[in-house]
Amino acid sequence: MNALDSRNESPSFNMQNELSLAVKEGIMEKAGPVYQFTHDILQQTIYELIPSHNRTLLHKRIGKSLLKFAADNPTIHLLATDQINIFCEDGNANLEERSQFAPELLTTSFSQLSSTLMRTVKMLSCLGSQVEESTINALVSRNEVLSFNMQNELALAVKEGIMEKAGPVYQFTHDIIQQTIYELIPSHHRKLLHKAIGKDLLKSAANDSTMHLLATDQINLFCKDGDPSLEECSQFAISNATAAKFA
Repeated sequence: MNALDSRNESPSFNMQNELSLAVKEGIMEKAGPVYQFTHDILQQTIYELIPSHNRTLLHKRIGKSLLKFAADNPTIHLLATDQINIFCEDGNANLEERSQFAPELLTTSFSQLSSTLMRTVKMLSCLGSQVEESTINALVSRNEVLSFNMQNELALAVKEGIMEKAGPVYQFTHDIIQQTIYELIPSHHRKLLHKAIGKDLLKSAANDSTMHLLATDQINLFCKDGDPSLEECSQFAISNATAAKFA
């Protein structure tokens, strides 16, 4: 309640001034820090008095207002995403609006996943929107980037709707999902992940041109902003020269 009132966006007046009157009229009651309707039928009747179109727009406005206030408050964040989900389901949200809200909604969903699944999809997000099974097998065989077998997590990623499998390829179900997961990785850790993935794939590449090019791309992403040492620059220059022959 205070979150909405502090932003003064939805509604455009200070509704705290009206709450004591709602209690006096028997519409609501206050129990500690909670205001509640005196009966579910009362709440439902009032809700249905709001025209359908206005109702969906109210859910959108409330959700957006709460998101700005949520920050590190998971309870408010969950309430905000519930409001936005209602708008998206009933309000004919266009593609631009769905794209705008997707990162917030997805971040809430991801917070409920296991740490090993999140570490798996974060690493795969560094490789782009889709990953060949042979690339995953190469990373798993060395067991250096992750300390567990991420293949055990892939079926769960598919079950959760994060990824889908088409033949030998795992791909994120939407580019927004891949991008959101990628941006959840702290910048410094992201660079180190690109480096670790690249070095690991180089060890497995041998004469596999596709894997060598992928490994080099990962290393270049690290070198772009990662401040490699002189020794690393020398090593990576050789891998780039080899990649040029494959290209």
